[in-house]
Amino acid sequence: IDDLGSNFIYSLNLETKEITKLTTAGYEVNPLWNSTASKIIYYQINKNTGIPSSYLMDKSGQNKKDLKIRTIPGKAVWQDQQNIIVAVPQILENDYAYNAFFISKDEFYIINIESQKAIKLELPSPGYVENVENLFYDSQTKNLYFTSNDTLRSMKIE
Repeated sequence: IDDLGSNFIYSLNLETKEITKLTTAGYEVNPLWNSTASKIIYYQINKNTGIPSSYLMDKSGQNKKDLKIRTIPGKAVWQDQQNIIVAVPQILENDYAYNAFFISKDEFYIINIESQKAIKLELPSPGYVENVENLFYDSQTKNLYFTSNDTLRSMKIE
């Protein structure tokens, strides 16, 4: 039985109905599979500070790697098999998760998951990205879609 208040990431084999626990620390949330379902980005909440970090693992839960990206779960999307697009709050304070009125001004980065090289994206205008959520990347049009303060926005990624 898992500890109360703990969050783990599991996989389910639809053919065998086998459930596999992929994480063990107990504070992992928001798994995001790449398009081939071979890699998973997820967030692990630091038990002491409440600040999340992003991690990468393969589909079996092995080869875990801290991507060293401090952002809020739900602010990332896969661009392709090697790169993610992430909205990173300019300020991420302790216990953000318990503040119902948390507001973040975000900056966008493309991050290569292997090299961890980050490229900062230029925004269309100042103040364009507050409280970014619901990221979606269209690989055919190379547009990033997201909501910002409940307004649908888009940005061309070259």
